[in-house]
Amino acid sequence: MGNGKDGLKKQNGIKELPIAFKIPGYLQKDIRELVNGIRSKADNMDCLLDELQGSINTAMLEAAITKEQAETLRAYYINGGIFGEVIPTGNEE
Repeated sequence: MGNGKDGLKKQNGIKELPIAFKIPGYLQKDIRELVNGIRSKADNMDCLLDELQGSINTAMLEAAITKEQAETLRAYYINGGIFGEVIPTGNEE
């Protein structure tokens, strides 16, 4: 497992986002479960995505992460950045 030019760690074809800010344990757990679900081609991907979305929202509401950090996590893990393409959310200006 090595770092590419872009700083993303690649393992089993999945690029992991290097997080330069502190996140709560429950959010890290849900990120790890989503990544593991992608790698194992889990049948419950919709549930894993919903759990992660909820954890991101909770962390933002608890002020554990900023709105910008939440948007970064959503863009990468929820909107497709983990696969190399980000699906627009409609919130872009």
